[in-house]
Amino acid sequence: SVLTSTAGMTDANENETTKDGLSQVVSEISEVIRKRRKAGRHSGVVLISRQFIETLPEMEELKSAISSIVGPEVGPNPAQFPRFEEVEQQLPPANIRPLFKRLPRVVQRSLIWRRDAAGKPLLPRDLEAERIIGRFVQQELRSQPGLRKGGQKVKASFAPRFHAMEITTSSPLPSAFDCAFGYMLGHTAAMLVREQRNFYVACCAGMHLPPRDWQPCAIPFTYLYPD
Repeated sequence: SVLTSTAGMTDANENETTKDGLSQVVSEISEVIRKRRKAGRHSGVVLISRQFIETLPEMEELKSAISSIVGPEVGPNPAQFPRFEEVEQQLPPANIRPLFKRLPRVVQRSLIWRRDAAGKPLLPRDLEAERIIGRFVQQELRSQPGLRKGGQKVKASFAPRFHAMEITTSSPLPSAFDCAFGYMLGHTAAMLVREQRNFYVACCAGMHLPPRDWQPCAIPFTYLYPD
């Protein structure tokens, strides 16, 4: 199966209203994947907010617990902080410790070593929620019994694919000029390929005129960079 996890620009408070914990969300996604497999659908798309991990109900509890263990102050020497295993053993065993244990090491390190202006632990700046969820869903599916196929139980494969749509969702729609220019460059590039013209750059002449009067042309790459 292929799970395309996309980090979309959704409401940062969405998870706070639903109060779904990480384990519940992972279980729900895994159950949807299993049902789709039985229906013969082996691919799908899951949209995940970039702030998903930050807004988990248990994440605030985890930050408070780590702050009480490590302290609100940070220093330049990492040796002054307790080891990951020591922090893990001092966390409440209910739901906070399993969450900390499952997080990637880079996230654990950031929660222990970094603080915000209020002294609370910080998550990594480049945290990719879709990769964490994809990893947890993969672990969840591996722990489940295999599907029955041909009288035998077979472990179904699961290969998540990740795409960050933050920049794309922030981009405006292409204008009529953008569409005409892209159309012209595409056709010019196709002609260069057909004529086997290598080291040419597709371009367009007469762009001060209406698009119907534009002229396709090509410039040798060596002309642009003679050295």
